[in-house]
Amino acid sequence: MNLTSIASNLSRAYGLVSNDPLRLQSLGRATGLNSAGGNGAGSGVGGLRLPGSTQVKLSDYGRLQSALTNLKTAVGGLDSDDEVAGVSLRSDNRQISANVDKKAGPLRAATVEVTQTAESQRLQSQAFDPSSLVGTGTLNIDFGRFNSSTNTFTQGDQATAQVSIGVLDSSLNGIANAINRAGVGISARVVQEDSSARLELTGQNTGTDQAFRIRVRDNDANGTDSTQGLSRLAFDPVEQAGAGRNLTQLRAAQDAELKVDGRAVSSPSNQVSRALSGATLNIEGTGTARISLSRDASEASRSAGKLVAALNGFYSQAGNLQADGLTRRVANDLDSALGGAESGSGLKRLTLSQLGVERAGEGRFKLDEEKFNRAFEANADGVTSLLSQVASEVKGVTENSTVTSQLRRSTEGLRAANATDSNPFVAQARQTQLQNLLGNQATLLNYSPTTRNLYGLAQYLSVASF
Repeated sequence: MNLTSIASNLSRAYGLVSNDPLRLQSLGRATGLNSAGGNGAGSGVGGLRLPGSTQVKLSDYGRLQSALTNLKTAVGGLDSDDEVAGVSLRSDNRQISANVDKKAGPLRAATVEVTQTAESQRLQSQAFDPSSLVGTGTLNIDFGRFNSSTNTFTQGDQATAQVSIGVLDSSLNGIANAINRAGVGISARVVQEDSSARLELTGQNTGTDQAFRIRVRDNDANGTDSTQGLSRLAFDPVEQAGAGRNLTQLRAAQDAELKVDGRAVSSPSNQVSRALSGATLNIEGTGTARISLSRDASEASRSAGKLVAALNGFYSQAGNLQADGLTRRVANDLDSALGGAESGSGLKRLTLSQLGVERAGEGRFKLDEEKFNRAFEANADGVTSLLSQVASEVKGVTENSTVTSQLRRSTEGLRAANATDSNPFVAQARQTQLQNLLGNQATLLNYSPTTRNLYGLAQYLSVASF
C-alpha cells in the first residue's frame, strides 16, 4: 500500500473528499459497525454506531446524582452530636433533678446546692363554727413584695383584685367558693378540725414578688377588727396582729436560693432555667446534688447503623466510581472524608475503625456492634462527636459546589449532544473504525493511530503523495 492509498483512506474517513462513498458515514455501515435500525442502546451520528453512547453516560450520571441526593438525606439527620445520641441529665439527689433545655446553651455537668426552695404565701384564719356566718363585704387583694426589715409592702404591677361576699356566700365554704370563682391568683379551701373549721388561702405562684395582702371593706363598717364580721379575714403584714393582720401566716412567699458550682442564684420558681448551661433544674427540696451528663447508648448504636447503611446504599446505587474524572473525584472525596475522620487526641483519639466501622470489601462497610458498644462505654462523647463529624463531612461531599456544578454541566452537555451531530463520542468512534480499517492493511506505521494525529496525518500524506 503506497502513501497515496493511505492518504486517500484517511481523507475519506475524515471527510476530505465530500462525494466519496467511503466517507466515515458509509464506512460505519460498510464495516458492519452499525445496523440500519440499531438496537436502541445508543445513539447514531450520520449512520455511525457509537461505542459508548451518551444515553449510557447520562444513565451513569443520573445514578450518581440520585445516589448523592439520597446520601445527603440519609446523613443529614446525623450531623450534630445531639442527633447522633441524645443527652439526658442524671442527679444523685432525687430532690434536685435536671431536664435538657437546648435553649440554655451547651450541656455541662455541675454541682448544685439548694438552701431554700421557692414558695407561695399561705395564710390561715382563726377557727370558726362550721355552721356560722362569717360576714359580708368586699375582699381587696394586692400582690407585691413584703420587706420584713422595713415592715413595708410594695404592690406590684398587678391591679387590686376584688371579691364580693354576699349573704349567700358568707359562710366559710361560701367564701372559699367565691374566691376560687373569682380567679384572683389565690386558692381557698376549708380545713376541718374536730368541732371547728378554718379558711386556708394559698397563693398560686411562688416567689418573693408574689406575697399578697387582704384588706377588707366590712359591711359592719370596721375593716380591721378580729372579733366579728368579714374583717376577721383581713391580712396586711404591716399592721398589728388582731388589728388588720388577723390571719396567721403559715408560709411566706420566697424565692429559691441555690448555688451552681459555687455561683449564687435566685429564682422565683423551683423550675430554674439558665442557672445551669443546657438544663432546667427542678427543685423539690434542699440539699446538694451532682448533675452529670449521659448520652443514649442505644440511640448512638442506631445512628452508627444508619451511617453504615447510608454509605452502603450510596456505593450500591452509584455504580462504577472510576468511570471518569468526575466520578473518581466523588470517590476520592468520600475516601478522604472517611479515611481521615478522627476525634480527640492522645489516648482519647478515635477513628472509625476503633468504633467498629470498617470496610467489608467492594466499597461496602460493616458495623461491629460489640466493638462499637465498648468504645461508646469508654468514651461516649468522643464516639458521638466522631459520628457527627463523619456525617457532616460526608454531607459536605454531596454538597460540593464544584462537583455538583460539573455534574450538572456534563449532564446538560450530554443531553444537548445527544440531540445533535456534535456527539462527544464521535472522535472515539472514528478512531476505532480507522484502526479496524488500517489494521488489516500493510503499513509502515508502527504506532496506533489516535484521533489527535490522524487528521494531521491525512493532510500531510495528501500533500506528500503528490
